[in-house]
Amino acid sequence: MRIWIVGPIAWDTVLYLNNIPETGGFTHAKKHEERPGGQALNIATALANSGFNVGLCGYVGNDAVGSDLLQVIANGKIDTSSVKVFEHPTPHVIVMVDQTGERTMIGMEKSYFGEIEVDVNLINSEDLVVWPIWRTGMNMDYSRIKEKGCKTIVGLGALNEDIAADIAIGSAWELPNEFEAGNFIKNFPRIIATNNEKGSIEFTENGEQNYPAISVRVVDTTGAGDAFICGIVKAFVEGKSNKEAIDIAATWSARTVESHSSVPITWN
Repeated sequence: MRIWIVGPIAWDTVLYLNNIPETGGFTHAKKHEERPGGQALNIATALANSGFNVGLCGYVGNDAVGSDLLQVIANGKIDTSSVKVFEHPTPHVIVMVDQTGERTMIGMEKSYFGEIEVDVNLINSEDLVVWPIWRTGMNMDYSRIKEKGCKTIVGLGALNEDIAADIAIGSAWELPNEFEAGNFIKNFPRIIATNNEKGSIEFTENGEQNYPAISVRVVDTTGAGDAFICGIVKAFVEGKSNKEAIDIAATWSARTVESHSSVPITWN
């Protein structure tokens, strides 16, 4: 079984600041780092480092940064056969982290994420395919993958689509306006929404369940959401209960925000 992660691959320029300046203001970074990023690459790297068989579906640009990222992915023991090289700049993101560890991100290049096409021929029926971010236009690839019998996990943006998935997950702000879980449970039997330090909430046919966040000293929240998804994926593959899944996800997220990294820490 292989876990396929579909989504953004990017390069992050990270600035650690005391405070993000107001309009017209100025500040010096306490330190800055250059590192691989992008939600799909972050999740794929963390899962591969944690012993899972992982493939990545996304794109890099035909430039030096893209070449560097392809090498990073290959070195991370991730299947790159569905990573495309586009004639566009590689996505580059400015990540500003303030003294509380909260991060603000600015994309520097136009995104061509919606043009990603999954090579369905590489995917087997027993594989799990994960779209941590959902964008309109992915339905065709999705339908072909579901026809193979694959299990799927999708971002909350997919709730507005006429599809069905095993789990829908993401940040609470991604939920549709006037969200009523009963309208979606038939197609998405588990809907999980995270809300930073407030924890997470899971909706199933049995109702809703709130789970608290784990209190830790926050250094950098950049990889928090990605780590949470890693935990849900790990638990799903291993057949854990819903509560066990949330416990793993919350722990992975908490351990990740204690470090300076875009990539979630290795689970061991």
